[in-house]
Amino acid sequence: LLASCFALGILAAHTVSPGFGDIPVLLVAAGGCLLSGLTFLRRSWTRASGFLALVGFVLAGMAAAVSFQNRFLPNDIHNLAAWGLNLKTEGETEGVIVSNPIRGSDSFRFDLECRRIERDGQWRRVRGKAQIRMFTPANAQSWAAADALNLRYGDLIRAPVRFDKPWVYRNPGSFDFQWWLEAIKDISWEGDIKSPVEVQKLSESQVSRLSMIVAGARARLLRGIDGLYPPWSPEGRVGAVLK
Repeated sequence: LLASCFALGILAAHTVSPGFGDIPVLLVAAGGCLLSGLTFLRRSWTRASGFLALVGFVLAGMAAAVSFQNRFLPNDIHNLAAWGLNLKTEGETEGVIVSNPIRGSDSFRFDLECRRIERDGQWRRVRGKAQIRMFTPANAQSWAAADALNLRYGDLIRAPVRFDKPWVYRNPGSFDFQWWLEAIKDISWEGDIKSPVEVQKLSESQVSRLSMIVAGARARLLRGIDGLYPPWSPEGRVGAVLK
């Protein structure tokens, strides 16, 4: 019943279309209903308490829907295409690595929390995440550069990045990767780095100590899964599911 009321609030938000400034009002109203419901419950006013609880969850659903619709601020790279930048060329990008880099056969993949982007000689302060692929061409210089960088969670890097929208296959019923990235991970763009030779590590540990501990534990678990089910083996699919 509570989940239904929360869903009803989401539906109501799409119908009424409240603005970003209404979020605090909705949250305060939801909290007020729930606290009042608890007060009534202590006085054994069960029906009134239940009614206020349901109203509180409807308002909470509305607040959640409005927050989700307005989660991208004007300087978020979600709006990259609207800034009039030339996206067909590479541009220097600075950001913090916010996921443990995953090594593939010809590339490293990680999420980058962008801080600055350069286009046409002008630097622009930005925010928001992009999923980055750093390719490793099949030569000794490329792999030596990747080993020297030793990229980790929390590193601040600068590199020429070419941004593009995530690819969506047109097969009927296929997984909508672009929607999943944007709706679940708040990522609207993928970025390509041609080679680790072009990457500069500016500093390390740009995130909190607690985040570093959690990321380190996650990295050890992923390495353990790769040890049990190597990605290049037939059992690699099992490891992918576990990850």
